[in-house]
Amino acid sequence: MQATLVHNPTAGTGSPTTDELVELLDAAGISATAHQAKDKNLAKILKRASGLVIAAGGDGTISRVVTQLENRETRVASLPLGTANNIALSFGITGPVEEIIAGWEHGSERRLDIGVAE
Repeated sequence: MQATLVHNPTAGTGSPTTDELVELLDAAGISATAHQAKDKNLAKILKRASGLVIAAGGDGTISRVVTQLENRETRVASLPLGTANNIALSFGITGPVEEIIAGWEHGSERRLDIGVAE
């Protein structure tokens, strides 16, 4: 499976590096192209993304990915690496990164409504 990995390497403490995440994904049969969450071209990167987009970081990274992703049919997976990880927790996504990745094979998909409050 092809994937686009959007990683915030400064999220949390003791989180895997981008290279380590790519290796873990590869071991799970996921060929990932890695990008930084704060890349100024993230919207363009996500526009070209097909298959799966993996948001690896905290709530800010997940928020950045889902709000900049134009194709709402593109699947997004969360790897919670931040401090609070409220978005991932609300979906029941917890545990070691390796277990989360392994769980994707048999996991369930849920839709996410995006709103903006001012």
